[in-house]
Amino acid sequence: MANLALTPFAGPAAPLHLLGARVLEMVPLLPLPPGQAVRVALMPYAGVLRIGFTADWDLVPDLHELVVDVAREFTLLREVAEQG
Repeated sequence: MANLALTPFAGPAAPLHLLGARVLEMVPLLPLPPGQAVRVALMPYAGVLRIGFTADWDLVPDLHELVVDVAREFTLLREVAEQG
């Protein structure tokens, strides 16, 4: 089994509603099978790419560092794309 699983999901094309209220955000999360350290799920919703991280705390106690690094790299990628 792999230590990391990365899964992209296709998000809904139109905004969703629940009991008449618009769903503002969604966070994709994946169950973590035994023996796997990290799972990352990606899903676009309402024009924003959402990323969900699931990890075994005993195996990856520094998950927050990965989350911060991914956010920083996406910021850099957006800046480069905007420069054209």
